[in-house]
Amino acid sequence: MTARYHVKRVPEVHLDGAYIEGDSFDKCGVFAYLTAAADTTCTLKDTYYPIAGTFTNSPIEGFTTTAGPPPGIVYACDEDRTMEIDWHASVVLSTGNDTVHVAVLKNGTEVASSVMGTYVTTLVLQMSGTCAIEMTEDDVITLAVRSGADGTVITFAHFTTTINKFFIAAS
Repeated sequence: MTARYHVKRVPEVHLDGAYIEGDSFDKCGVFAYLTAAADTTCTLKDTYYPIAGTFTNSPIEGFTTTAGPPPGIVYACDEDRTMEIDWHASVVLSTGNDTVHVAVLKNGTEVASSVMGTYVTTLVLQMSGTCAIEMTEDDVITLAVRSGADGTVITFAHFTTTINKFFIAAS
């Protein structure tokens, strides 16, 4: 005779003094990557422009996408959550001697803790960043870049990003 097991979801579980409540076990996150190199032209210096190109968003749970404006990934869950966003990029500039900043925009506004910048004296660089932000339903996350000079063309050879729940337990 084969033993059968039934696993029942418990609405509240104790883990070292913290509790996981409600639908905190539900899947929620996205992995996105740029499918081919793409140029982003920064027409005006110190102005953010969405990173150009086609992104594949898979797997994706609890998010949708939008062409915008602003273009990006839309948080589609009805539960407010703190989310961690990690990104990694390989970048080529049309000219050297420029300052480049990559940031996460939430609803078109820079998330200050997400900004990573560097002064580029060579033509190739790698960048990465991480931030944790509170998200509510219909928030739009946009990956963006700005340059310290007018007319800079920034080519993203590669770009990957993940968005995941920051905490697994409620505080």
